[in-house]
Amino acid sequence: MTLLDRLARVAPVSAGGDPDLDRALALLDRPEDAETVRTAALALPVLAAGPALVLATVASLMLGLAVLACGSLAAAGILALPALAADARRSRALGDGPDLVCRAVLAGALEPTPEHTAAFAADAPGALAARLAGHVRYALGAPTTAWTRFRRAWRDHDPELARAVALVEAATNAPDAERARLLDRALAVSLDAVAARVTDYASTLSTLVTGVYAAGVVLPLALVGLLPVAPVSGLSVPLVGLAVVYDLVLPLALAAAIAVVLARRPAAFPAVPIPRDHPALAGRARPALVWAAAAAACALAVFAVLAPWALPFAPVAGLGAGLVRWTRPVLGVREDVAALERGLPDALVVVGQHVRRGRPPEGALAAAAAELDGTVSTVFADASRLQRTLTVDTRTAFLGRYGALRDLPSARARSTVAVLGDAAAAGPPGGRVLVSLADHLDRLVRVERDTAADLAAVTNALDTTGRWVAPCVAGVTVALARTLRPLGDGALPYSPDALALVVGGYVAALAVLLPAFASVVRHGADRARAVHAAGSALAVAAVVYPVVATLAALVTSV
Repeated sequence: MTLLDRLARVAPVSAGGDPDLDRALALLDRPEDAETVRTAALALPVLAAGPALVLATVASLMLGLAVLACGSLAAAGILALPALAADARRSRALGDGPDLVCRAVLAGALEPTPEHTAAFAADAPGALAARLAGHVRYALGAPTTAWTRFRRAWRDHDPELARAVALVEAATNAPDAERARLLDRALAVSLDAVAARVTDYASTLSTLVTGVYAAGVVLPLALVGLLPVAPVSGLSVPLVGLAVVYDLVLPLALAAAIAVVLARRPAAFPAVPIPRDHPALAGRARPALVWAAAAAACALAVFAVLAPWALPFAPVAGLGAGLVRWTRPVLGVREDVAALERGLPDALVVVGQHVRRGRPPEGALAAAAAELDGTVSTVFADASRLQRTLTVDTRTAFLGRYGALRDLPSARARSTVAVLGDAAAAGPPGGRVLVSLADHLDRLVRVERDTAADLAAVTNALDTTGRWVAPCVAGVTVALARTLRPLGDGALPYSPDALALVVGGYVAALAVLLPAFASVVRHGADRARAVHAAGSALAVAAVVYPVVATLAALVTSV
């Protein structure tokens, strides 16, 4: 029995069902039905009513109303979260659409049958490929193809994906003279849709980011400068209340606003997960701990001399440095995968030209390794060496147990070299196909690069703000508050050091939220990139803020 089931039993009446909520729960694979969730949400205000009444009678009416409001907000969250989570999962799944269509196009150029193209496109990680794989299984012996079933299932959620799939299926049944044009059009429809969605999002993102920046950064930090004069005007701002607002309410509100903005982000080109047993990730815990301890020790030494009040920020700096070191191997693998995917179109052209001239596959791979550079050259050289040493075919040289792609988790690269192996084995006709397919793959790479650049142009300021601007502005503001403090009987009832620590907590929250927000906007839900960005900014902000606050206090006191 889940927690929601227990809450539903407390409700005095049943709230009834909801077909839309049932569909969202089914997509999330939740055991509850809509009636249980709605009834559990109804139970929360009921449970909050008793404590709210007691607090309103014993303590204050406002406190009782606050408890009742918390119960009502929690109920609203229970009702809203399933739909939001289902939309997010569906959006992440649809982000694989361009790669899925590209795999289908690659397969359709060599073996143009609906069954083969669907099975090849489904052979990849991700929710969208898994759904297609299910349709492939159900279509065995059925009157409708897997593509038809897949198209019907997703046409309401992504009409452009359904159109692209329809063009792929039409290409498999078209004459040879028309097939290339239909496949090219299928990929163009999918990529144009992604580019249009990202462009629309980027055009509205600047307004949303400005709102987040003004309400979450500028206004709260500016109000800090008014705190020293608040007692003069008769306003009492207790330290506990200030800490609750700056270190709890404002970060939660900012996180909620960021979540709303990210919910509108079109999913495109999601990162492939890196397995936990990847060789690059082995033994990374000890270096991360060393980095964390060293950074914390250095910060302690600096703060002990320069700003003793800032000693609590030393562990924060150590935590940020440790997170940077912990995620660095993951980012290294990501960079290798990105470099490989950027070089694949050129590799297809080189291999295709050599195969078209009658050169054997192993010679074509060696030529590609010699003519190219970077990660793709290393991978093709490794595959060529394996072919010569183990006398295996091209597909096994890349995708086998000891293949050249064993440590590079890229579904795009795996599907590309699978087609490359089949085309190279087909001789000169396959070489011509590889040269034509290079254009499709190059277009996919260019659209991915352009979409990331469009989003980065809007979010670069967020990363800089969390890392440098917010700590500097907060440090100067706290220093001014120190200067304005001696106001006789109207002075603040707490020390400037306590105020600096409270504001520092908000600075740390900004250092985590803003760079992570910028990272997710640029790269999607890539946990390693977001953690690396947050850790790096946290390490910088934890040092910059106390140093700037101390130096600014020295300047303003002169």
